[in-house]
Amino acid sequence: MPYDPVEQIHKAGWQNHSIPTAKEVQEWIDQDSSINLGFLCGGPSHVICIDIDSPAGGTLFSEMNGGPPLTWMYRTGNGERLLYAMPPDVEHFQSLNVESDGRKFEILADGKQTVAPPSEHPNGRHYQWVPTRSPQAIDIALAPDWLLSLRPMSSEDPDVDWVEEVSEEILKGGRNVGLARLAGHLLAPQPLPIGEVLLWLRIYNQVKCKPPLSDKELQGIVKSIARRERASEGFRTPEEIATIKRLMKDHGLTYADAEMMWKGM
Repeated sequence: MPYDPVEQIHKAGWQNHSIPTAKEVQEWIDQDSSINLGFLCGGPSHVICIDIDSPAGGTLFSEMNGGPPLTWMYRTGNGERLLYAMPPDVEHFQSLNVESDGRKFEILADGKQTVAPPSEHPNGRHYQWVPTRSPQAIDIALAPDWLLSLRPMSSEDPDVDWVEEVSEEILKGGRNVGLARLAGHLLAPQPLPIGEVLLWLRIYNQVKCKPPLSDKELQGIVKSIARRERASEGFRTPEEIATIKRLMKDHGLTYADAEMMWKGM
């Protein structure tokens, strides 16, 4: 996808500044030729930045990426950064740290910005494009699937089978992200499917109940509560929840606002 970092350049107070015009950028440079350049990551630019500031972090990135496509890359004052374009159907991407055994790299996305070439680092070095990985040499690559899979999700995200999701082991390097995804799902303001409720009760039953109840008893509890919830105003069928999610996506609403719109339909 076409993208020009220059269009995202900001002066001090970049968080609150609108996207500048080319004329504004030139005026800034004319006023101060040493001005550093940067752009917003995530939703505003639709670009994800991988920040690697140590050899150990680079090793972890190499172990996880499985051979990502060549994309834009530049050297920083003490490491390197790679840039990937977000897919058109992904509007937001949460920034996060990826860690394993003391090794780490950072994903700069929503709420983050990155300094770009030819800015000067506080240590005196300049940010420089890798010649064969610059915007002049190649196009920016779409974020690979392995990177998109790290995106923290909640139950507001469609088409996530959480029973299957938590049935898989979480390996080193993915524990932080995996648990963040699960926490977001459990904290989202909408009912969980009956199958998931039974799953969590089974886990809690085995860990906390001495002695644990039988699985038949657990199923009876879930069915009883489900019947009660169906009788209440707050119960939503899977089809109704799917409709509310579509309203959220189509209109950029919170779950509560989308539910209000659904009630008025």
